[in-house]
Amino acid sequence: MTELVEGLAELDKALNKLDDAIGFKTLRESLRDEAKPIANDIKQRMTVDTGAGRDSVRVTSNKASKKGKGYVAQSRILVGGAATKRRRKATHIPVQELGGKKRPAKPTMVPAFNAGADGFIERFKKTLGRKILKASQSGKRTKR
Repeated sequence: MTELVEGLAELDKALNKLDDAIGFKTLRESLRDEAKPIANDIKQRMTVDTGAGRDSVRVTSNKASKKGKGYVAQSRILVGGAATKRRRKATHIPVQELGGKKRPAKPTMVPAFNAGADGFIERFKKTLGRKILKASQSGKRTKR
């Protein structure tokens, strides 16, 4: 989901006053903090057979990577994956979400994302604002 967000100009200016590494870390932490409730909602909505699907839900974010003139921060909610034996057992998730020949669909991710999308931008702005203020007051490096 990509949206044009207006009204973040002040936060952007404050973020730009911080050192690049600190500013990126602040932005990344804010994205992760606001993605966690959505991931928790997915876990609560999920049908539990063995618990492997529920246990495979996690929030990740990228490390600093310079793209063009600035840093790009991303946060993702991942479900399944082969990093651990428990996650490899979570093969039923697409069938649960989309349905199969003998199993009706029981979507969990789409309803959780839709519920979490309401007010996400406002919550993100508040979280980012608090973290910028904390970083600037704690004597973190700032640009001159």
